[in-house]
Amino acid sequence: MALNVRVIASTNRDLQEMVRQGTFRKDLYYRINILTINIPPLRDRKADLPDLVRFLLRMINNRIGSHAVDVTRESMEMLLTYDWPGNVRELENILEQGVNWSDGELVNLDKLPNKPWDARRIPAVSAPEQDSGYHSTMEKTERQVILEALSQNAGNRVHTAKALGISRSVLYRKLDKYEIK
Repeated sequence: MALNVRVIASTNRDLQEMVRQGTFRKDLYYRINILTINIPPLRDRKADLPDLVRFLLRMINNRIGSHAVDVTRESMEMLLTYDWPGNVRELENILEQGVNWSDGELVNLDKLPNKPWDARRIPAVSAPEQDSGYHSTMEKTERQVILEALSQNAGNRVHTAKALGISRSVLYRKLDKYEIK
């Protein structure tokens, strides 16, 4: 039986370098590397954002049954200033969160509890003291993150738990543990 197959694949790795290092099979590389299309990261293609946002919103609408058409002007300005380390996947996730937090055709990303472009999202953690242990450092970090999330959610514990991706009961235990009122 004859079979004619075309493989379309993508990666965010440097396959040529991996072949040189011996971590990717050379024969497979030459077998699949017929046409290479290098797509620059999203941070280098900011002009594509408006069209990409509308395209992704249509995909999200089809998947979850929403009716979002575009983002607000302010939201687009925020999107254009962010560097997108997670590229299109991160953009899609942010837009889906925005659709879930919005209730109309225009998505307002300012309503998101966790805005990646907000520098306050991940609090700065000072370097641990010389003799402090791993657990002590982790507890200090966790306490700072909880305090910051509470601050960003105006003390609302339900929204704070959602923003942190934990249940309310876990949040309450941690508040007791770290003596946060």
